[in-house]
Amino acid sequence: MSAASNASAAGALDEAYRRGFADGASTLDAESEQQRDDAMEALGAALKGLSNVATEVRARLSANLSALALAVARQLLEREVEVDPTVVRGLVQKALAATPLAGVVTVRLHPADLSALGDPTAFRPPSGAPFELKWVADPTLMRGGCVVETPAAVVDGRVDHALLELYERLSRE
Repeated sequence: MSAASNASAAGALDEAYRRGFADGASTLDAESEQQRDDAMEALGAALKGLSNVATEVRARLSANLSALALAVARQLLEREVEVDPTVVRGLVQKALAATPLAGVVTVRLHPADLSALGDPTAFRPPSGAPFELKWVADPTLMRGGCVVETPAAVVDGRVDHALLELYERLSRE
């Protein structure tokens, strides 16, 4: 083999080596870019998953805090009614004031609240409208609540219903 042909073969080999190296580097760059894109996509999905979990935890925590606050409010109200039965008198007066009084007016209270009221004849409307008050001891009512029923309307002053409505309102916010 001649020196010229050796040089030509060596040049071709060098060129093939350079082309192979360039092709390999290009393929490696493309694969690295694809791996990076895949890793970024996986990282984005993981971050979105964590964000969803954080949102869910915040929602559960908010619901739990609302429920706890309302449970504490219920306990405080029950305690207040036990300590000061006149609280119930005020609630009944407000319920009667919010009701069109005529005919038979039924006031339902927890038995302990009814006995704590004392003289039920003390409840007279300011207008002097003719009506008959009927007092009913209702053990299904929570202490501190009352229901006033007339032929025309019902005033629902049940504490547990008011607390449930408040909880549902807080849950929607």
